[in-house]
Amino acid sequence: MKHTVRAFSVGLIAAGLILLAVFYLFGHGNEGAAEYSTEELIEKIEEEGLRVVSEEEYISITLGNNESNENEDEAEETETEETEDSAEIETANQDSEENDEEETESEEEKEDEAEEEEETPSPVVITVEPGMATSYISDLLEEEGLIDDAAAFNEYLIDNDYSLRVQMGDHELEHGLSEYEIAEQLTSN
Repeated sequence: MKHTVRAFSVGLIAAGLILLAVFYLFGHGNEGAAEYSTEELIEKIEEEGLRVVSEEEYISITLGNNESNENEDEAEETETEETEDSAEIETANQDSEENDEEETESEEEKEDEAEEEEETPSPVVITVEPGMATSYISDLLEEEGLIDDAAAFNEYLIDNDYSLRVQMGDHELEHGLSEYEIAEQLTSN
């Protein structure tokens, strides 16, 4: 038994000496990266056809710029409504008083319909990507106004074993859903 232990220890010492010699003879291996500044590294990466993005750019890309697209759509709708309203007012001024009353009634009906459309919120699409944490998903849901408290919803997902079953992909969620309904939609295909 003594001879076996001695042979084993001699082998470990020999292996250690060999690794030490290789380490000192061939260098550390990461000296090349330390020679470049951040700007030089970015240039080298871009020369390879890759792109470097900041954290803010990455977040906006992963969210698909949903917020900016929604704002642009709302601005276009407002401009269209204003144009239609101004055209209706000009027509009303040119017609007789009877036509004015009829157009006013139809204009009020259109305004009521527009208000009803605005009151009914459109569904929100949440995209779940591989490796996305449930806390991040909860934050997205809170930003979109689907839940009130992201931390409480994340705790609900964990407590009810939904956190490990969240499916990747796009999930279309309506406003006014309960925590249970949202969790069910996030975990089903």
